[in-house]
Amino acid sequence: MQRRLIEILLIILFLGVVSALTLQGVRQIERETRRTSGESLQTVLHTVEEALHLWAGNRITDAQTIASHPAVVTLTQEFLRLPRQREALLASDSLYYAREVIDGPVRSRGYVGFLLIDPDSNTLAATRDGDIGARSVIAKQQADGLARVFAGESVVIPVVVPAPSHAAGMTGNAALVPSLYVAAPITGDDNEVLAALAIELDPARGFSSVTGLGRLGLSGETYALDAKGFLLSESRFNAQLREIGVIGDTLDSGFAIRIADPGRNLLETSQPLPVAAAELPLTVMAQSATSGLSGRNTEGYRDYRGVTVFGAWLWSRELGLGLTTEIDEEEALQPYVFARNVVVLSIGIEH
Repeated sequence: MQRRLIEILLIILFLGVVSALTLQGVRQIERETRRTSGESLQTVLHTVEEALHLWAGNRITDAQTIASHPAVVTLTQEFLRLPRQREALLASDSLYYAREVIDGPVRSRGYVGFLLIDPDSNTLAATRDGDIGARSVIAKQQADGLARVFAGESVVIPVVVPAPSHAAGMTGNAALVPSLYVAAPITGDDNEVLAALAIELDPARGFSSVTGLGRLGLSGETYALDAKGFLLSESRFNAQLREIGVIGDTLDSGFAIRIADPGRNLLETSQPLPVAAAELPLTVMAQSATSGLSGRNTEGYRDYRGVTVFGAWLWSRELGLGLTTEIDEEEALQPYVFARNVVVLSIGIEH
């Protein structure tokens, strides 16, 4: 009887050791899955960053080429001699020639339009009449970026502007759309910066196509955000965002939503948020990126849909924006979950 009891105790001890080792192995698989997920996210992130730098560099070269053309320099000098009144600028012959000398090359390269901005941030000439004679939208929202141009740099400047013609989302806020500019200084004979030439780009043409390449699996996406935490590139989840009311039915894309943590998974509830998006905290990623930091999180945090994700992110001073690659935690952990289930099933069969 005593021998039988000892045998049972030894079996229990053996099974306990096996279970402990198995549990340790499963935990190691989980840690390894999280680590490799983080490394994959980091790799995709830096690949997209490099692609964006190349893309932006080509656009900056275009802006510099146009800004340095002798006819553009001469026109800029003429504009600077004109009164800064809107009527005088609109009536000037210089505006007609500017739209021929600047807007022609801009449009031929597939860009949206241009702004010619003086050192006081006034718009001297532009593709659209409504911009002329007013303080430029760039100065209103990205004064630091414009200051860099007048210091002699050529830069990328993202801007988010209201679009009242679009339907508001479930937060009740007016819809927003991003504008993206590349800006170069126009210099005189003594290398003094006379004005800034800002060329407007369509983020959906080129910019979003670059970030769209950074999609891991079925739920991974790479996107850009501005210093205030607004989305600058198209969301992969437009259909989901419309379904849950984050963007209105008439908004063509998921641009410029605020990267805020809704506090719960919006895909699992039809209840509206109790507060406007502006009152919600930014996501863990967005808080870090907009602080100028780079980071990685494979413990899980909520994205702008409230879905738990893994992510890697950075802030690019050269591009003037944040960049992140994220993937749903559920998908990222699938290898671990599969291995865990196999182990648990095996133990169950043995017992």
